[in-house]
Amino acid sequence: MHSHSWLNLIMFATAVVLAAFLYIKPSLQEEAAYKISSLSAESVQHIRIDRQDTSIELSRSNNRWYMKKPVQGKVNEVNVEPILEILSATSQHLLPLENLDRYGLASPVIRLQVDQESFDFGNFAPITNEQYMATRQQVFLVSPRYAATLSALPTDLLSSNDQTVFVE
Repeated sequence: MHSHSWLNLIMFATAVVLAAFLYIKPSLQEEAAYKISSLSAESVQHIRIDRQDTSIELSRSNNRWYMKKPVQGKVNEVNVEPILEILSATSQHLLPLENLDRYGLASPVIRLQVDQESFDFGNFAPITNEQYMATRQQVFLVSPRYAATLSALPTDLLSSNDQTVFVE
């Protein structure tokens, strides 16, 4: 073999080893996933969403969701499912519940109360573009889609074929 053939063979072997290493390495390092909640969506009976300008209360009765505040009426079940997805969420980041101003959690943008468990949504992390969320005496970084589902207007949650009663 010529010296060029040996050089090509060594470069090819190096490329194969490097490719194999890059392929195998990510599967060796599993990232920790922290569960946000211990509640199950099926067991939830009460939901409260507090924002700066409004408060929404939902209750489950006979396997149907009803809005109690600010209007009364049947809720479209499809609109409740994305809200309850927070219960099955996980986070790659777990932080101590301190320096709440830093996370925007001293006065949360949105507070979600699911039965007895509270979820406070704060600022966005500048690097990951995830949102700080406090629950169970810990701070997690979660996708901003969870807070976005809580931004719906009360009337958007109601079933379209139901008469609503406005409560003052």
